[in-house]
Amino acid sequence: MKAILLSVVLALTSQAAESPFGQLYDEATLKKWQSSFEEDLVWNFRNAILPALTRDEKRALSGVKIEVPLRGKNEGLFEFYADGEKVVMPALALRFFGDLSMAYAWLNKNNYNVGTVQQYVGMLTYRPAKDFSGSRYPRPYDALQIPSNARDDASVLNTMEETFTQAMIFILCHELGHIYYHHPGYIGISMSEARANETEADKFAIEVMRRLHKVPAGAMFWFATATCAERHRASFATDEQYQEDLRDRTHPLTAERIEALAAAIDEAAPDFALGYRDPTKGLVQTHYVASEVRKIGQVLRDEDVHGLFRQQSMTTEVKMLAPRRETAFTAAASAESFPNEAFSGIFRSAYSSYQSGEAIDLWLILRRKGDRVTGDYTYGVRAGRVSGVVLRGKLLKLEWTEGSSSGKATMVWGGDDKSFAGVWGNGDSEVNGGVWSGKRE
Repeated sequence: MKAILLSVVLALTSQAAESPFGQLYDEATLKKWQSSFEEDLVWNFRNAILPALTRDEKRALSGVKIEVPLRGKNEGLFEFYADGEKVVMPALALRFFGDLSMAYAWLNKNNYNVGTVQQYVGMLTYRPAKDFSGSRYPRPYDALQIPSNARDDASVLNTMEETFTQAMIFILCHELGHIYYHHPGYIGISMSEARANETEADKFAIEVMRRLHKVPAGAMFWFATATCAERHRASFATDEQYQEDLRDRTHPLTAERIEALAAAIDEAAPDFALGYRDPTKGLVQTHYVASEVRKIGQVLRDEDVHGLFRQQSMTTEVKMLAPRRETAFTAAASAESFPNEAFSGIFRSAYSSYQSGEAIDLWLILRRKGDRVTGDYTYGVRAGRVSGVVLRGKLLKLEWTEGSSSGKATMVWGGDDKSFAGVWGNGDSEVNGGVWSGKRE
């Protein structure tokens, strides 16, 4: 099969209209790759997919057109769809997922935490563009700090090409499934019918890939990434609001759909295994892919996980996406020097709330210039910023911001010249939240 050097991958979801992502890549960048994307997709359709179809499938699908506009109707990052007798795959979404794909391959090769890729997508989902420089979202390579020569590593490039060619074929076949079964789109049909159509299109894609002996390993990464842009119960204040949103979404990524996909991969494992040099190892690998897809379904069922991911995403800043080996980001200041004075340095801290009483570990960095203090803190999957003024040498009045939340705090410097203690509050209060303390490292 023809290698997709730019990691062309198709998606199965779409985002809302008036998307802020339309300008993630400039016009010249999208035009540069538009024809290459279309050429590669058409080649794979004609030379890989069509020969694997039955006579009836060929009769129904041989006239399908593949179009690559610069952007989709909604300018979404995961916006791919079947429209009549054509499959539409915008250059914006292809380039975006291609960049994510290369980032994943490079991070994995260099033993960095690949979770930053999903954290980046979560940041785009839960934070407005106005929070970033120039009121524009950062591109994947810039945000994830992937070197411009990442593709020069042959093993990285090979991993990316293999994974995403598989994903491309799977998702292209999914869209062809909609056309083959004459699915009517999503206007005027029930949500249950729309979801059944999605599952049927998935099964069509799996069946074609079974004939090709190509396990859809790349689809595993696609679904894991796409779920980060999904809205879940944790995104809504009430169950009623969540259910209303679900009624308006024709084909969200549901646990049932993902689990049905995993079951189909397991069932076709003997045929997928024939695509490996060693079919025995191929069988093991295929069942592994199915198990990883099934885990995505389990995550989709866990609202506590969604809540934590949302909290992390709402407080993620670009600096937190730099390559790291740990699972969670920890504020670091190894390249900085701090004056030996009150409210300056790196602090191992803890805070507790009056509501729960539970103490939570927190890393705090304070940077002091004169009487002005700014800083960062991290705990668990969350992060925030502080700023304030030192009064009378031993008292610091702060304001903190953490995503859409904010409040105030007071710190009193200890007699050992290494520690502080104080209170914190929500909104306009300095005291209604709880207590906190810390010691300089």
